[in-house]
Parts: sequence; C-alpha cells; structure tokens
Amino acid sequence: ACSGQGMVASYETTARRIVRELWARARAGSEGALLVEAAEPVAGWLKTIGAPEKVRAFVRADPGLPEGESRMSPVGESALPAGSKLLK
Repeated sequence: ACSGQGMVASYETTARRIVRELWARARAGSEGALLVEAAEPVAGWLKTIGAPEKVRAFVRADPGLPEGESRMSPVGESALPAGSKLLK
C-alpha cells in the first residue's frame, strides 16, 4: 500500500533500506544480534542481499506485516523465533 504518499516501495527497495539501517547501527557501535521481521518478499530479498560485514542479523518473514514495513530489535540467539534465518 502507498500509505497515502502516492508511491509504493518495491520489495528490493524496502530490503535495501533495512540493510542501510543495519549498517548505520553497526557504525554507531551497536553490538549483539538483531532480528529483522518483514513481509515474505522483503525477507527473501534480505536473504539475497545479506547483512553488512560485522553485523549479526537474522530475518524472519512475518505475513502480518505490510510490504513496506519492518521491525528490527535486539535478540538473544538462544531466543530466536522459529523460522529465523541468519543473514550472511
């Protein structure tokens, strides 16, 4: 959906925005694993693009999220939800 802004970001564009945010967090000194939850097509693009160097990030497809939205949160690797995949 366009959220009233007149444009809809592609799955790839949304995934690249998420990767830029991962990179920015790494530059700011964020440590520890991150979990990114996104719509299935966006999660697929994230698996293709991968995570920036020195970033430990996991992705999980969430069918309830709109295509242009995502959630990013710190996560303990022992507490990863089912279906989470490491971004390489």
